[in-house]
Order: sequence, then C-alpha cells, then structure tokens
Amino acid sequence: MEARSNDVTQTIEIRILSEEEAAYGEALDYIIRLLRQGFPKAYNLKLKSGRKQFLPLKKLAKSNLHQFFANALSYPALFPKLAEYADTAMEEFAWYRDVEPSEKSVMPGTYAVLGLGLYSEAYFSLICRYMDLVDTEHQMVQDDYPEAFIEAHGVKAKHMPVIVSILLGGNEEGRRVKNLNIDRPELAEALVQVLKGKEDHERELAVCRIFGNAKKLAGAARKAQPPLKEGLEQLLALQM
Repeated sequence: MEARSNDVTQTIEIRILSEEEAAYGEALDYIIRLLRQGFPKAYNLKLKSGRKQFLPLKKLAKSNLHQFFANALSYPALFPKLAEYADTAMEEFAWYRDVEPSEKSVMPGTYAVLGLGLYSEAYFSLICRYMDLVDTEHQMVQDDYPEAFIEAHGVKAKHMPVIVSILLGGNEEGRRVKNLNIDRPELAEALVQVLKGKEDHERELAVCRIFGNAKKLAGAARKAQPPLKEGLEQLLALQM
C-alpha cells in the first residue's frame, strides 16, 4: 500500500496496491501511528481500492472511510489491530470529516467498532465503551445498530448487558427494536438483573426500545405464561 497525510486539510490518503490482509494491516499501522503522534482524530480518508464493501447498517454514509474499514474487517486476523485503532481513535464530541456535518456524521472509531461488534463476541466490551462515549444527542446512526446486532448474534441471556448498552447508546426518542423479543424467562431474568443497576430514565428508555412503552410491557405480562409472566412483572415493577 501507499499512504500520505496532510495536517492542514486533516486528510489521509491510502492507495491499496494489492487487495490482501497485509496491505490493510500496514494501512492501519500507518493511521494508528499518525493518531498517536497527534494527527487529528476527526480526519477524512481518501481511498483508492479495487474492493468496495460496506457494513450492513443502513444509516452509515457510504464514504471512502467506511469502505476502508469494511474492507479491513473482511480479514479476521486484523480484528485485534482494528480494536487497537478504535481505542486510539474514539473521542467524545468529535466526528470524522468523511461527510458534511449531518445526521450521517459519526464519532472517530465508529466503523471499526460497529463492524467488530457484528463479527465477533470478543469485542462486546469495546461496543459497551463506545456506547458509553457516543454523543446520543448529536449522532443518530447507532439507532439501527440493535437490529443488526441481534440479526448477527440472536438474543441470548449472556448478551443482555451489551444489548442494553447498545439500546441506551441510541437516540433518546426510544424507537422500538422490532426483532428484540423478551419471550423466554431467562431473557426476562437477565434483563431485570441488568436494569436493576441503571438509573430510572435508562430503565424507561430500555423498556421503550424493547416493548414500546410501560403500558405495552404490562400487557405482555398479563398475556404471558409462568415463569415468563413473573419475569415480565419484575420488569414492570422496576418502572414504578
């Protein structure tokens, strides 16, 4: 690969000469080194590559920057390096310059983090750190992430902490996640345990994103059979 950077325009240029793991590994090393030397994390990237992949997330801009990370994510051996990049790049109240300021603007590290979360359970803690850091008032692209995450991993009790973290990292309008169904007692129990440690407004947002609102949760509890019924009733009690 060939690379160069311009501090004035806050732009990195990457040319992939051979579409292979080594090229993307070298490019990631180059970018990580730049950022650690003080290059702006809110940079733009110009990419020349014969490969054009994007993550299965509808709201993400189809920019060169997105393309670069989606391409790199096709090599599982690069996952640790992508996580290293994300840890280096993430910064609250900063946005990549790959699009004009808009609803598609994303925090540095977004493409790497969201991709890693879809492809490997090993990076769920990274997803949680990202969701704690992201500016939910000014960034919206992560709102659709719960559906993609569940499509990739399903709904499992052991994943409930990261699922709730993703829900709370979304916009506070609380749009319901259509494929997130608490239909087994172990899921309800896991959700209760996670929400017990949350603030009231966080519990309310999580319930809105899963059930629609507390009233619909109450309706689901009435219709459910034991032992799921008891779990849903415990969830409802947390809303009181």
